[in-house]
Amino acid sequence: MDLTRLIEEGQKYREIYDKMVFEETVYLLSTKWLESWKRRVGFDNQQPTSEKVGAINEDIGCKVRQVLFYLPQDSHPWNGHLKEDKQVDQDFILISTQVWKYFSQKYQYAFALIRERFFDINNQPFYNFHYKKIRFIAMYPQLLMNLKMHNKDLLDYHQLVPSNVQVKLFVQNLTNAIKICNPPFSQSNPIRLYILPKDYTYEKLKAFINSQIMGTNNEFSFPFPDAKYVEADALISDLEIENEQIMLMDAQQVMENWIIQNDRFPKLQKCSGCRNYRELTVVCICKKAFYCEENCRIRDENYHQQNCIDESDQSLLKLKKNKFSKLGLVGLSNLGNTCYMNSALQCLSHTELLSRYFLDLSFKLEINIDNPLGSKGKLVNGFAQLLRRLWLDNKSIYSPRLFKNIIGEIQQQFQGNNQHDAQEFLTFLLDQLHEDLNRITKKPYIEIPDNDNRPDIEVSKEQWDIFRKRNNSHIIDTLYGLYKSQLKCPTCDRISITFDPFAMVSVSIPQVAEKLKQLKIQVIQDDNIWLSKEETYEFDKFAGLKFKDIVPHIGLDPDQVIMTCSNNFSYEEVFIDEMLHVLKKKLKYKKLFLRKLTSYEQSITLDDRIQVILNNVFNQQGTYQWKKQINESQNIYFSKMTTYNDIHEELFKLLLPVVKQFQDFTEAWLLEPQTLRHNIYGHYYTLEFKSNQKYNQDCSYCGKSLCNDCQIPQSDNLFGECLERGDKLLQPEIQIIWLKPFKFRMEDLYEDFLKANNRVITTTNTYEVKKNKAGTFTLQQCLEYSSKPEQLGVDNLWYCGTCKDHVQAFKTLQIYQAPKILIFHLKRFRDTYRLFKSKLTSKVEFPFILDLKEFLLNYNLPGEIVQQDTVFELYAVSNHIGGLGGGHYTAFCKNQNQWWKFDDNYLNKISSFDVVTENAYVLFYIRKGIPDDYDFEKICQQNEILLKDVLIEEQQIANQEPKIINQSNQQPEKMQLEPVNINEVIQEENEYDDPNDQNIYFVGNTQDENPANDIEMDNLNS
Repeated sequence: MDLTRLIEEGQKYREIYDKMVFEETVYLLSTKWLESWKRRVGFDNQQPTSEKVGAINEDIGCKVRQVLFYLPQDSHPWNGHLKEDKQVDQDFILISTQVWKYFSQKYQYAFALIRERFFDINNQPFYNFHYKKIRFIAMYPQLLMNLKMHNKDLLDYHQLVPSNVQVKLFVQNLTNAIKICNPPFSQSNPIRLYILPKDYTYEKLKAFINSQIMGTNNEFSFPFPDAKYVEADALISDLEIENEQIMLMDAQQVMENWIIQNDRFPKLQKCSGCRNYRELTVVCICKKAFYCEENCRIRDENYHQQNCIDESDQSLLKLKKNKFSKLGLVGLSNLGNTCYMNSALQCLSHTELLSRYFLDLSFKLEINIDNPLGSKGKLVNGFAQLLRRLWLDNKSIYSPRLFKNIIGEIQQQFQGNNQHDAQEFLTFLLDQLHEDLNRITKKPYIEIPDNDNRPDIEVSKEQWDIFRKRNNSHIIDTLYGLYKSQLKCPTCDRISITFDPFAMVSVSIPQVAEKLKQLKIQVIQDDNIWLSKEETYEFDKFAGLKFKDIVPHIGLDPDQVIMTCSNNFSYEEVFIDEMLHVLKKKLKYKKLFLRKLTSYEQSITLDDRIQVILNNVFNQQGTYQWKKQINESQNIYFSKMTTYNDIHEELFKLLLPVVKQFQDFTEAWLLEPQTLRHNIYGHYYTLEFKSNQKYNQDCSYCGKSLCNDCQIPQSDNLFGECLERGDKLLQPEIQIIWLKPFKFRMEDLYEDFLKANNRVITTTNTYEVKKNKAGTFTLQQCLEYSSKPEQLGVDNLWYCGTCKDHVQAFKTLQIYQAPKILIFHLKRFRDTYRLFKSKLTSKVEFPFILDLKEFLLNYNLPGEIVQQDTVFELYAVSNHIGGLGGGHYTAFCKNQNQWWKFDDNYLNKISSFDVVTENAYVLFYIRKGIPDDYDFEKICQQNEILLKDVLIEEQQIANQEPKIINQSNQQPEKMQLEPVNINEVIQEENEYDDPNDQNIYFVGNTQDENPANDIEMDNLNS
């Protein structure tokens, strides 16, 4: 014990204390701790002692779990809580900032208790030592989303605030704290406070919120009659809040509404420009976009310009074919995963028999608004508007937002921004267009008679006539054909034949025998953990092999190895008894490492084993000193009884072969007993535990709070003790912090090491499209393959009237009658393992001119249903690129004898040689030889005359004045419009509000088992 230093420490304190001046804030210092310190330093001429003083203020302060820490977090007076029974002069004294800094720099402190100076009505200073502890619950949209989707708890903790301050100061401090939080909150007055009745429990609050948010479209805003708004001018003491009485904080996120609707505030709507919820006072001329201010409208003008169009019939009638018309060569904007829709629409747009029917307004003469299965004309009008923009307008890009919204209203499956199948979308669209245009206003009930072994031509005509008596539209006339469906009982050979209409022919692709799968394994060398040899093992995925079955082929004992599945960015747990085909899926963007256990690891019993992740990293230069990983993570075993010194020793043995290859390494060091301490550790690398326990919990390694990666001490403490705490680690990790480059740059440390050992880093292009390995087939081969009998599955049995039982019948499906427009759907997606699908990448070579006569059953048959014209010409292809998880759709369309590629809003000319690819998904053919005496201009004039009265009525509706909301007392300066409720004219657009968006950062006590999905925090702004 250095007595001189302690005496000098006491004298220094006296000098500072005698000059102490209280400023606007003071610190509280425990008298108990101060007396202990005085005895330690021999204050007032006492004899210094060896007494331990402990942490400052640990006896007078206590920890409070707050929703928000006030900023600055380490020096804001409201963050420190003084125990209720502690009194000034008796339990603590007041000291200045200078005195506090003197003590806190020399001794560890448990709590920094700061108090600010107030003045009473007589201008006399006073301090409020004991703060009000309020039960505080935060509410904001992403938190409620977490509650709705995962039934998580609300952010329910406390908040400290002096009782003598006004609420507005409380709100101001909360606002400053919340501005640094994630998710981002509004920068202007983002907080409103409410108080619940004294008997209002947390369970009742959670039940009420659940009742309001369930069934909503993730827009959380509702009235809360029991919540009383807290006035800003009131004092905290005037609120008379009792213990455990709940105060709610309604925090407004950026581009989100307030949670609680209160009559004292105007109702807000989403601005079309900034997307924030505001009072909307400015309306665009198109009457579809509303803004909170004129500047918002101006900033949004460039983006909104392509959508700022009048889609009324009168406006569309003004679009005439002229020299500036694009005539179908228009790109479609991607509205968020809408490439499937854009591809299908481009193909239908270039279906001449269909598009001209809508362009010349013939469809308006046949809209069936009484059909309960239709959309009362909304869809066909939207489709016609889309086609007129593509063919008659002069813009090169069009945003199909209006049409997308109509589709979403009719079929909820297509709402939002999820990716969908283009073929499913086409099927839905054609069916809905037919229902809107069905000429049959009242469908008769007609029972389909049995065929009674009658000739096919008789039965087919009969069933086609029955179908047409219920379904009669231009869609049926143009795109519908007839299948012959035959079911044969495997027991009694009974045959049932029906003729079913179709709008699309689904064609199966033959499947060749699959090749063996390959599993690549990086076998780590025994003498160097940074070097490995790649072994490739081929296996049949249906053989049911496990990884432990192939380890002996590599020359290793399955019980004496350790596995790691990782890359430089992520880690995934794998097991020795894992199935090979499951393991291979995990290795899509990762490597599998296999290492023989060291003698130390082999000596550890199974019960004592702790699997630890090793990360080789270095500190990046910069403000935040982020650690960057230089190679793949590795697993290692340690014993629960291992000491920290043992960890240093074992890792030294593993890393020594790496360190020995550094240029400045000296072999003579190996002869020195203190090699590790003096020449290696601290010079080449250091070791740290990676802190991965829950936030605001003491570190499982060092026991300190707010620890962020702590160095591994060289001590005899047991490693297993860190797992015996209540907050057990999710996964122990050790970081090897490299301090020197192998040659020049730290970033190249691992790569330079491999080059020195004649190794290279193998990289994988994650965007590379795999080449087809499944063979090539012609469309004719696929048609022949599809017409072969196929036995029904056990979940799709057929009832045989002769056997009186459900059987697995053999089904044969053949084309009997082909339509004018023939659409082929190549069945690339197949079910595997029941719950999953895979994509067939076989190339199907389809002809530009297709003669279908060998596949048409009614070719050259006598009767009315006769197919003489069997030659079809290709004019459009919908392509699917990529796999199931990240695919993309494009379209190839023939326009004026030139092939074009349509990729959303991009289009370019292509050669006919580029049309046939392995990505073809839906093929569009038109029958050759169709008489074409069509006169577009003449038919347009005739239809406009016939529709004159209808269009005048629609024009009168379109000319009605727009109305916008303005709930303030002042009228907008630039708009002289009557203020009314905006809900009368705003139909909220949902294309930006994707309920499936996963970019959500949950806060509070989430208790999620997967830290990769949720960020676990005990405080909102920690």
